[in-house]
Amino acid sequence: YWRDKKLFMRRIFRSVNLTLWQKRREVEFSEGLLTTLLVVMIGARNFWLGSVGDTSAFLYRESLIAKLTTEDVNFSGLLTKVLGRQRPGPKPQFLGEPFLGGDILLLATDGVSQFLVEEQLRAILENTGNTTNELEAAVEKILNHAQENGSQDNLTTVLIKKISG
Repeated sequence: YWRDKKLFMRRIFRSVNLTLWQKRREVEFSEGLLTTLLVVMIGARNFWLGSVGDTSAFLYRESLIAKLTTEDVNFSGLLTKVLGRQRPGPKPQFLGEPFLGGDILLLATDGVSQFLVEEQLRAILENTGNTTNELEAAVEKILNHAQENGSQDNLTTVLIKKISG
């Protein structure tokens, strides 16, 4: 089943959901455990992602930034989909796309994604080099911009860059 990325992704989400849902049987977790989840699989030519919750994924390609996920929140900003709430868990969003040389995937919690200004983000990603140190520096700049723009929430960001075609 690992060759069928969508099936593999569904199994990941189902396993995490069931594990969390079953935790409510334990005394110290009687109220249960809930979480959001964003999973990315990278292949030689493609990437696949699945999402439940409010963590966002963006693709930077040739100076354009595309948001790949939709947050599972209502008009009040409350989560509408989480893992662990009910036994048949929510159906994750799923996307598969080519991963081209120079592409950058940005994964960010809502504490980052809701406080990003596209022009600031584009300037950072356009100048992101290919080394681990350069990617780490870009992540630091993104996190700093989110804080400067008013975020007081959890700030987590991951950058994944395809170096060659």
